[in-house]
Amino acid sequence: MYSNAGTQGRSGGRLVGRDAEIEQLTALVTSALAGRSGAVVVRGEAGIGKSALLATVATVPGVVPLSVSCVEGEAELAFAALSGLLRPITHLISRLPAPQARALAVSLALAEPTPGEGAPSGIAIGMGTLGLLAEAAPVVVLVDDVQWMDEASATTLSFALRRLLAEGVAVVMGARSGVPCPVDLGGHPVVDLAGLADEPARELACRVRGTPVEESELERLMYHTGGNPLALIELSSSGIPVGGVGAAEPPLPPPRALITVYRRRLAPLPSATRSALLVCATSYTADAAEIEAALGQGSLNDLEPAEDADLVQLARGQVAFTHPLIRSAVYYEASPAQRRNAHALLARSLTDQGAVSADQRAWHLSAAALGADEEAASALARAGDRARMRGALGAARSAYLRAGELTHDAELRARRTVAAATSAHLAGSPETALTLLAQALEWTSDTQLTADIQHVRNQIQLTRIAPRQVFAQLTEAAATARDTAPATAANLLATAAAVGAIGGLVPQARTAADDGHALALATDGADTMATAVQRIHTLLLVDEIGTATALLDDCLEHLLTADPLVQGVELFGFGSMDLMWLDRHTCARRLLEHGLHRLRGAQASERLPTLISVLAELELRHGRWNAAYAAAAECVSLATELNQPLLVGYAASTLAQIEAAQGHRERCEQYATQALNLLEPAGSDLVTPYALLALAQLELALGEDARAADRLTSLHKRVSALGVRNPAVFPYAADRVEACLRINRPDRARAALADLAGSVTDAAPATVRASLARCQAMLAKDEDQAEEYFAIALDLHALCPDRYNTARTLLALGRRRRRARRRALAREQLEAALLLFRQLGATPWLHRTETELRAVGGRRTDNTKEHVELTAHELQVARLVAQGTTNQETADALCLSVKTIEYHLGNIYAKLGIRSRVELTRCFIDAEP
Repeated sequence: MYSNAGTQGRSGGRLVGRDAEIEQLTALVTSALAGRSGAVVVRGEAGIGKSALLATVATVPGVVPLSVSCVEGEAELAFAALSGLLRPITHLISRLPAPQARALAVSLALAEPTPGEGAPSGIAIGMGTLGLLAEAAPVVVLVDDVQWMDEASATTLSFALRRLLAEGVAVVMGARSGVPCPVDLGGHPVVDLAGLADEPARELACRVRGTPVEESELERLMYHTGGNPLALIELSSSGIPVGGVGAAEPPLPPPRALITVYRRRLAPLPSATRSALLVCATSYTADAAEIEAALGQGSLNDLEPAEDADLVQLARGQVAFTHPLIRSAVYYEASPAQRRNAHALLARSLTDQGAVSADQRAWHLSAAALGADEEAASALARAGDRARMRGALGAARSAYLRAGELTHDAELRARRTVAAATSAHLAGSPETALTLLAQALEWTSDTQLTADIQHVRNQIQLTRIAPRQVFAQLTEAAATARDTAPATAANLLATAAAVGAIGGLVPQARTAADDGHALALATDGADTMATAVQRIHTLLLVDEIGTATALLDDCLEHLLTADPLVQGVELFGFGSMDLMWLDRHTCARRLLEHGLHRLRGAQASERLPTLISVLAELELRHGRWNAAYAAAAECVSLATELNQPLLVGYAASTLAQIEAAQGHRERCEQYATQALNLLEPAGSDLVTPYALLALAQLELALGEDARAADRLTSLHKRVSALGVRNPAVFPYAADRVEACLRINRPDRARAALADLAGSVTDAAPATVRASLARCQAMLAKDEDQAEEYFAIALDLHALCPDRYNTARTLLALGRRRRRARRRALAREQLEAALLLFRQLGATPWLHRTETELRAVGGRRTDNTKEHVELTAHELQVARLVAQGTTNQETADALCLSVKTIEYHLGNIYAKLGIRSRVELTRCFIDAEP
């Protein structure tokens, strides 16, 4: 810890030469007082005045100041910076939603984790931090030396910074130039501090000396300091070096020059003072009582010479260096043996076994150790356990890794290193994890630990390489394990089937799934649920509906009562997708809601996107676009934060399909491009077609028929090459037929119809058969035959309600009847279609229907308000709120603060000219089925 108060005092108060920068920071704080949020980075070399500049806005009336100065060496302590920053407002934690309050309390060591509770998720901690700042607003957050922030605090602060908008929070961060920063500073305005110009430098030097500065003296000062304010202060008070411009030796850069000055100031101090200063520099807390306990009763008196020399300040139970460079000079000028002794003294003084104190003691023991030391290693392993339970995976990794380095026993060292690797993997550092696992494998001969290492390596490989390559590795591993560990081999084959299908190896995935399920059935104790679900999934992909349905019926009840935390969330994702493809939407929704309820209750946020992404497509297919958009938006938000690109791409494709049908080109292309950029490089060939389908649907909706026909034909070839034979998987066939008809290419339309008809059996789901009947009706040669096919289509639509496709069929029927001069009958169908398109906000289809309706003398109905005025964020908020979610639920879904949701709602109401949630719901979908 340190203070800049001494430096400010010696320079005389008002900052010189920084008026523009002060004005910029003051404007930021003024905005916070008005309810707006923002962040600014103040960047520069050591001594350039970052700390002093931050201090100028700490006392602005009306805002709550929260500040922390990060200290080099604290990076291994979990949430050290965040704890210090939020300490003045932790009494407000009780106002947060219970899951966020609990997560934040545990992470800050204000509450103990309970057995079986699980570590708080990074999202819950981040949302808790964002909510707490909003509760305390207006707030000015000052973070100095952010480059030294611990990883857990940096991750949380980055999360909050990305979401600041309308909370009334101003954040100012001081960062040292040229030093890597753990906080994501991208996108925030940067104030780059340079050295002072001549006249401000002269004013500062005169203020320090109390006498005028001659021109020659100023010239030498500027030569040796480059205008660095702290260097100017130090050299003005201690003596300007002789020599200047034209000297043979160039001057030292300001930070090095300052270190040289501090060495000179430290040298004459008594040895007892220097020893006491070293303990102060070594301490994590700068707590005076801790330092006195380490040095002995009355030892703080030894610091008086350093205080007189303005190197430290003793106030409010703290010993603070007046600048971090002084701390660095003290610590690194000491010998290694002296530093180890200082750490040992502090370790012995820390008798309080609270989590924070115990962690500090563990790291002091580590720094004091020479070679293997089981006391230090055990303390660090326990620190790793605590960090993991608090959600600080980076700190856990560092603690376990150092524990392993201090461990003499090879097997125990391997176990601690595996713990470090697992934490690194979960924290998003796969390369580090693989390196540590390789080391652990060399140290262990334990069979189970070796298997655990291989399991973690396989998990990492799943995220690092293309699905097709993973499929090859998993099937090879299954072949190796088949004779000695058949249950393991069965599960490997089930995983291989899932990954292979995603990678577009559908026939090969089908073979692996069949083999894995047969092996599981023949093996006592094998998990047949996992292998059965994967077999069902691959059977459906290749359109073997009867076999898949029978197998699904056999295991459905078990699946509906399974625990996604035990069985794995993938089973619920694939199982609900299979039910969706079979038009068993009610059962699919039941399975998804069961899984989501369990996961939300357990705060397992990292597993939620898998199920939410399927729920979004289910709602889309069921014609509940409001619910679909809300679920997809939530999935994109969560999966982006959790670095799950496959699920981001899948959900973004759903958003793109809705935007396509509603005719919003820019947003559709934005979401589709986002999906393609994530899915294509990853080799997720089975998911990519959804984004391509959205672009084709956009072209069809906007009347760009030739482009739509070409894109849909290309999509058909791509899907066929994957080996997907089930038209329910990618519902593009009817669009392809219609696009070909629109460009007056009946030959291509008939070919497309033949492709669809060839894959539809009596066992096909109602939605697929309805699409086939509509296409047959559009291509029918006589009116009676067309009427018969349209009647079949509408009857099938009634079995599985989907307003969009029902409206499409009604529009096609109305158009056919109009052209057959059956105007009265046409009007009835077109008015029904118009109502459905209006409810959905499908504007291009609405306009197309109105054109047909005018041609038969129909009466145009009032159109709903279009949503094109709303931004993407506003639209996400509007659709969630229209679903009946509260502001807090909407905030949780989109990982935003409640105040930001309220801000968006205000803009939404103003743009749409409405005043209530009831009106908002009417503007979107007033009564979804």
